[in-house]
Amino acid sequence: MDFYAGVAVSAVGAYPLWTGLRSLGCWKLSKLAPKLMMIFALLKNTVFLGVMCASLAVSTATLAVKTASMGAQITTMTAAGAATALAHRKAIAAAVTRTKAKARLRRAVVAAPFVGIAAVGYFEHQDYQDWQEENPTGTLNEYSCEVATVSAEVVDEVLQDLPEMVRPSREMALSLVPTCTMNDD
Repeated sequence: MDFYAGVAVSAVGAYPLWTGLRSLGCWKLSKLAPKLMMIFALLKNTVFLGVMCASLAVSTATLAVKTASMGAQITTMTAAGAATALAHRKAIAAAVTRTKAKARLRRAVVAAPFVGIAAVGYFEHQDYQDWQEENPTGTLNEYSCEVATVSAEVVDEVLQDLPEMVRPSREMALSLVPTCTMNDD
């Protein structure tokens, strides 16, 4: 006869343990057996619930750590995206400034004596007005310094675009670009 979970199993069939104890003549033990079975069932349920609570607590802690990690990754990626967007905007602004400087130098080289000088003055005034909208607190001296710096950077590109017969030397072109002095008058 084998005992499994409070039930005695024999060749005849299964019956409660205390019935087998009663048939063996153990009356005191047979009265105690149902109570032991209830205690064993309660202990079994308690252990099961304890293991379940512990595994759920571990799962919750793991998910909390993963959530915090994902939050940090999202924050890092958002900051990187913002920095990239800012760098991209600055690169576009620099390209636009270079293109304007290139066009300004072309206009200055092509300018005819009287009409050309008036056109150059008008275009320069328009460029200054556009720059003033982007930099409302900027001064004429700051604009001049920015134009001179960017013009010096693109002078080689402009000279390469001109036909060789009319192309001035690099030194002569650079001597036409004003030097920048940052003193506000």
